[in-house]
Amino acid sequence: MDTDDEFPPEVIELIKVLTTRPDVQSVSFPYSDERVWRVLVCEQLKRAEGTGRHRQNVFGLSGPDSGLPFDPADWGGYVHIPYEGMAEADLFVKSPTRGFHLPYARGGGDLKAAMLGKHCHHALVHGEHRDVDGASRTLVQGWTLCTSNRPYVRCMAFANIKYDLNERSSPHAEPY
Repeated sequence: MDTDDEFPPEVIELIKVLTTRPDVQSVSFPYSDERVWRVLVCEQLKRAEGTGRHRQNVFGLSGPDSGLPFDPADWGGYVHIPYEGMAEADLFVKSPTRGFHLPYARGGGDLKAAMLGKHCHHALVHGEHRDVDGASRTLVQGWTLCTSNRPYVRCMAFANIKYDLNERSSPHAEPY
């Protein structure tokens, strides 16, 4: 799948449902499907409203290291564009270039092992992948959602970063 491909409506609906769950407080989405980004930013704004906290601290979003062809800040959102690679998140939508080895999640393993070191509670992976002990599996339109069977542990790569409440993100990566 090319990073510019559009996601099937059923997968977008799955992402929308997942983002409303309490065990999804951050999302790493390395694709440029604007329909998905609008869903993600809408949830970010909804969660941040009235908290007095920066929206990225409330519902962290990370995009592709290649940047986005549009600016989610125009919709009020804040999206981290990594300088290189992908940021870990509760919901990790795997890019075609990211390693993923589901057998590592067998037995006492977890999705972090399958994602080769990137923490996540849910991994959405293109293609059909088989069941493993460490995660449940849901198939949707050519994608596999793996959800860890372990107790939820919040993954918020941006939780301790102090943002100015009016700070605006850039649609392109900026070196640290």
